[in-house]
Amino acid sequence: MSVMKNPKYLKPVHNTWFVEKYIPQDVRHHFIHDESSPVRLRGTQRRKFYKTTGTGDLALAEIRKKPILAKWELQIKIARQRDGGEIVDPEEEQKQLRVLFNSMGGNEAAATTVGELIFPKPELLEDPDRVDIYGQVTGRMTPTAKYVEEWVEQHQYVGSVGRASARFLKEKFCKRFPYFESIERGQLKIWIDDQLQGSNEFATKLNRRTVSKHVGWVDKLWSYCEDKYTNAPNLSVPKSIMPVPRMTKAAQSASTNATYTPFAPLECHNLLNAAIDGDDLTLADTIRVGMYTGMRLGEICKMTLDRVGSDRFIVSDAKTDSGNREIPIHREIQQVVERLKQTSNDGYLISGLSSNNADGNRAKGMSHKFSRLKSGLGFTKKRHAFHSFRASLANRFENAGVPENFAARIIGHAVVTMTYGIYSGQIDWSKAVEAMSKVSYEKVL
Repeated sequence: MSVMKNPKYLKPVHNTWFVEKYIPQDVRHHFIHDESSPVRLRGTQRRKFYKTTGTGDLALAEIRKKPILAKWELQIKIARQRDGGEIVDPEEEQKQLRVLFNSMGGNEAAATTVGELIFPKPELLEDPDRVDIYGQVTGRMTPTAKYVEEWVEQHQYVGSVGRASARFLKEKFCKRFPYFESIERGQLKIWIDDQLQGSNEFATKLNRRTVSKHVGWVDKLWSYCEDKYTNAPNLSVPKSIMPVPRMTKAAQSASTNATYTPFAPLECHNLLNAAIDGDDLTLADTIRVGMYTGMRLGEICKMTLDRVGSDRFIVSDAKTDSGNREIPIHREIQQVVERLKQTSNDGYLISGLSSNNADGNRAKGMSHKFSRLKSGLGFTKKRHAFHSFRASLANRFENAGVPENFAARIIGHAVVTMTYGIYSGQIDWSKAVEAMSKVSYEKVL
């Protein structure tokens, strides 16, 4: 072993250099011998720090002692801050820990050392500030916010949905849960309950449908990151994480209000007449098409003339696979459709709509117009929307005795049975035309 007179903080023991530093008297009460200590010391205050460098080479021991001493100095500093009633500055603590982590080589051993400093007691593993510091310093945890934008882009959400999901995740989920690896199932349940109750960061109560949508975003983000970036267990399965709804009258009412309610035939005519009386013929034409096709407002507003035949509409870029379909043109709107085709000046069935918005959405202005129209007629609930015309057409099919699977194919709903849903495919065009011919919106008082 090399010989050097009194190397500072180093002590030779059996051909190995140990680092040794006395703990100041004023902070010794923070440092207690643990259960692994000799019996005579267990549970008593420690007088000094003591750790092997693992080498008998003095030059190497001098290098290895530096991060060990830095760790002890930081422990002493934090102990004094707490005794003085100070709030330990997370940024300063993070800065010092990062210096320590890097000086130790930034490896697993360094991460363990930092973890021991940040989490001296098991219960502190639940402290979100400490978890954040550990993640920032070591990089051993996957930030929930880091891949949100990438996930949105990969999933190719439409503009408004993509922005809404990214904003919610960053502002509500990621701030509450900064790292995937530190999330516990119980914490997720509390976060979901906060949404339903309007607690903590949620100023108002959210309905179950909205909360389920939020949980769905979390689930998809987590699954995406689990495949590529993290080994954190996926705890966010919506079916198991959502609380069971209480079947009170209020809950049943909320569940009913969450679905779209069909406009009755008389209500459809009232809406149509109100648009005509308001001299908004474009809105009136859009309502007619919605009544007799069951197309979504977006599908109508995006319908180009090359997808309008002499006897059918061709929907090829629907929201779902089952939504891609051919819809017979009902006799009641044949002349309307022909007029729209002849007078279009931009290649769209509903001509002249603006797409000058963040989403490039031609239906946005029409949606606002219809909302004002229906509100003016006393329809104030969200379950009454343009989407309700899809429910109206389904209701007309049912009243005309059209088989449900025929109606589903025309409206663009999935057929869920094994025989018809998986094996059958589309119905014959003649059957679709026959089914559509039975639709009637008689003004029943």
